[in-house]
Amino acid sequence: VLRDYFSGPLSGVKLDNLYGPTETTVAALSYRTSEADIGEAVVPIGAPFGSRSARVMDSWGRDVPVGGVGELCIGGVTVARGYLGRPSETAERFVPDASGVGARLYRSGDLSRMRWGGTVEFLGRGDEQIKLRGYRIELGEIESALLTCQGVKSAAAAVRGEGEHRRLVGYVTGDVEVGALKSELEQKLPAHLRPSAYVVLASLPLTN
Repeated sequence: VLRDYFSGPLSGVKLDNLYGPTETTVAALSYRTSEADIGEAVVPIGAPFGSRSARVMDSWGRDVPVGGVGELCIGGVTVARGYLGRPSETAERFVPDASGVGARLYRSGDLSRMRWGGTVEFLGRGDEQIKLRGYRIELGEIESALLTCQGVKSAAAAVRGEGEHRRLVGYVTGDVEVGALKSELEQKLPAHLRPSAYVVLASLPLTN
């Protein structure tokens, strides 16, 4: 999509990628795309505006190292006070920020990765996390890795089967040879994150 944009009639128009849930007064992070992003599997959602902060944290509220996967938490003066009449949900999502007295963070529920330089990648929803054979697996992380493989245009990961027969399946579109795809993923993902089956489709099904 970006390749078509930068080579088309709108190539002179700046394209900004903005991210932000309503709980942080809409836009909280921004990123200006460039031709350098054409070859990227994931376009960053950006760095926080001056009045906001962005941290990628684990389930214990600790900062995840650069490149690690965690939950995106947003702070700053624009964070909402909470949900009206919903104290338990407010307590779950709006948590104290240890980096500032009286400050709070909004737990977005979005899985993200911090890049060197302070930009953030969006990897999917935290509630899409699944558990398979004792491992907690982020489907968005698998999809991001698939998108970096040769010939893959779009990708999705899902769990199929029941009970002991549950397994990861990778769905891809593009000019893909399954054997080469499997070999490439062996260099990118640990064994428990690699699909056991792959399906090459003409296009991914979309919801209405």
